[in-house]
This record gives sequence, C-alpha cells and structure tokens, in this order.
Amino acid sequence: MRKDFTLAARSASSPESTEATAAGPSRAEGEPRGWAGRRADGASNGWSREQRASGRAGFGDGRPRAAGGDGRRPRAASGLRAAGGRRRGWRRVREKRRGRGVPGRDNAYGSSSSVHDQQILHGATTAPPAGAKHSVLLLRRVNDRLAAELRARYRVLNFYASDAPLPAFLAASAAAAPEPPRAAVVVGGGAICVDAAFLDAAPYLRFVVTTAAGVDHIDLAECARRGVAVAGAGEVFSSDVADHAVGLLIDVLRQVSAADRYVRRGLWPVRGDYPLGSKLSGKRVGIIGLGSIGSLIAKRLNAFGCVIQYHSRTPKDTVSYKYFPDVISLARESDVLIVACALNDETRHIVSKEVLEALGEDGVVVNIARGGNVDEAALIRALQGEEIAGAGLDVFEKEPEVPAEFLSMDNVVLTAHEAVFTTESGSDLCDLMIGNLEAFFDGMPLLTPVLPK
Repeated sequence: MRKDFTLAARSASSPESTEATAAGPSRAEGEPRGWAGRRADGASNGWSREQRASGRAGFGDGRPRAAGGDGRRPRAASGLRAAGGRRRGWRRVREKRRGRGVPGRDNAYGSSSSVHDQQILHGATTAPPAGAKHSVLLLRRVNDRLAAELRARYRVLNFYASDAPLPAFLAASAAAAPEPPRAAVVVGGGAICVDAAFLDAAPYLRFVVTTAAGVDHIDLAECARRGVAVAGAGEVFSSDVADHAVGLLIDVLRQVSAADRYVRRGLWPVRGDYPLGSKLSGKRVGIIGLGSIGSLIAKRLNAFGCVIQYHSRTPKDTVSYKYFPDVISLARESDVLIVACALNDETRHIVSKEVLEALGEDGVVVNIARGGNVDEAALIRALQGEEIAGAGLDVFEKEPEVPAEFLSMDNVVLTAHEAVFTTESGSDLCDLMIGNLEAFFDGMPLLTPVLPK
C-alpha cells in the first residue's frame, strides 16, 4: 500500500466480477468533499431533496427567485413572463437542464458564473500538451506515473487539485475550454458514486473508466440509459488479491501476526512458547464466488493440499470442485470460508449469522471482496462468543473505520483494503487506464469493457 504509487480510495476485489480496486491511500483521503455518495452500506447519494429544490428555485442561500427578495420581478414556473404571456427565459432553463449554468446566476450544481467556473478550475487544470484534442476528468488520486501519462496526452481536470465540492467542480467543468471533458477516471469503492445525480451534474461525460474491477459504485442502468460507456480494471489485480487471501488465511491459522507481537513484547522468555496454531493442508475451503480471483485462490490452495468447494450463481463446467447451491450448506461442510464475490443486492451480508453458525467453532472467515458481503455485527458476536475460530479481513463495511472490537482480538488479522496493492499491479493499471482512454477517444473497442459488453 505504501509503495511507489498513491492512488485514492480503495475498492476490494471481487472475483465473480473480478472486483478489485487500484492502489491508493485510505478512503479517508479519497472521500470527496460536498458529495454524499451511495456507499456499500446503502446510504443515499447526491443532493438532498431540499438542496435540489433550493438549487432550482433559489440562489442556493435560501432566497427564492419568485419572492422578489432580490428586487427582481417574479417569473412564472413555466419559463413564461409572469404577465403578458411572451416566452421568457427559455434559454436559461435549457442551459440549466444541461448543467452548463447561466452567467451571473447559481445553477443547480453549485456553479455561479463563468468567472466562478474558471476560479474553481484554476490550479486544477493542467496545460494541454501540443496537439491535444481531448480533456479528461480525474476523480481519484493517482501515482506519479499515471499522472504524467495523462498530462502527456490530455488536458486534465483534477478534482483533488481543487478546493471546490464535487458538485460544483463537475458543474464548472462544463465550461472547460476548448470543450468539456468527455471521459472521467473514477476511484472505486464508493467514495464517488456514478449515479443519476452525478450524471445530472456532468451531462457532458460519455465515458467512465474506473480503477476498480468491481462496479458497485456505478449505476450501470443509468449509464446505459444515457449512452455512457464504462470500463473497469479487468483482471489486473486478480493474482495479487488471490495471494493476499492465502496470506491472510495462513496468518490466521498459524497465528503469525499474533506470535510476532508476542515476541516483540518480550513475552517469550517470560511466558514460554506461544500457543500452537492449525495446519493449512487438508482444510476444506469453501469459496464464495468462483470468478477470476476465486479461481486463482482455489488454484493456490489446491497446491497446499486443501479440499476446494464453492458457491456461485451457477455451477462451473470448467472445474471439478464440489458445488453448493447455497452458502449455509457450503459453510456446514467447510473449515474455511473465503469471500470472493461481487457486492450486490443478492450478496450483501451473504455471510450472515446463520452462515457463521453453520461454519462452527473451528471455522475461519477470510474476506477480500467487499465489507458489505459480511454481516460485520454478526461476525463480531461470533468471534466474541468463540462461535468461530478466527477471521482475516481486508475490507470493512464503513471504511476506513474499523470496529474497535476487532482491534483487541488476536485471532483476527486486519489489513487496510490493500489486497490489490503491489508495485506491479500499479504499473499494469496505469497501462490499462491509458489504453482504455485512447480506445475511447479513437473510437476503438475498449480493452476492459463493462458497458457496452
């Protein structure tokens, strides 16, 4: 994670749809200002109903346009003159609906004027290279290499170089010269959610490329309705996430991190040998989601002599592992559960209280998918009650916040959503992001298309 690249908020990998995010700092750094994105916990996105109403009908400070408080004459809601019937203000209404703003007036997304737009973009826009034709909206922190590659090809409008809230930044970007950015590079993991409110604020966008392979932070139906193409990180992170999952499992079973702390505290000569751990070979490992990452985890653990079984939407004809149609029956026949599936309505809290009870007191849970895949409260209760043996967690429901209960448990191994982070994956991601942008602007097929497929 602290390698030579620092990308923004993280998104875990999820094998069924190859969910993995790009390298970057903590979500605390990636959280955008002034934007309530829909998170994995289901919180709402975009502006409140009251904010929307004030944005359309007032100046954003609570003064209604029609009340005459600013000395202006009231105007009919339809865009006609209040008296006389002649059409008035149709251009302003049309421009606002397109998110372009009206000089001298606040629009619905926080921009007040063309001068204000330029102030917002000042310092956040890089000078375009000679011959550059296109602009790119950068909505994540990036490493030096990717930043340089983007600047070498495009005019870059960098949200993280601006002090403006995200809605205002998106609205101001509509005024970017020589044209608004048609493509955006977006962080994964829910720090920024590309949904209807986002697209309302950025109607100029026609392509979104996310540094995550998972797309639970993107409303694909809304993008499809508006003709916005989407690309992800594909399988760039699959091997790294699979390695990390195996590492977490070995650490929990053999108590590597706990024994390390024991030695560093000087307890070995005082209390004697550290308690024994449990062997990996021979364990029955149930994998939830046998996609790209899940398959690579299975391959690695098969080499350790583990018995592999799995649950997925449908059985896989290409493998000989035993298939279970539901997670409870899989847990009942497993010593270890590894969560490696996408997060959606069907898989939220797929590891539930009932699943943990079926796993039993000797069972171990490893999660490298999404925090929302596991009922965190139920997991804490199961660990406190010694209903399961331990857990290895790279992702959490409310990142970067981690429940305090986990911190005092020696049988729980925690990492900061870093399963995807290696120097090599950072370099590969850079190549992929640039390749997808070039393909879009050249009218060629995307390298890792999510929409259209």
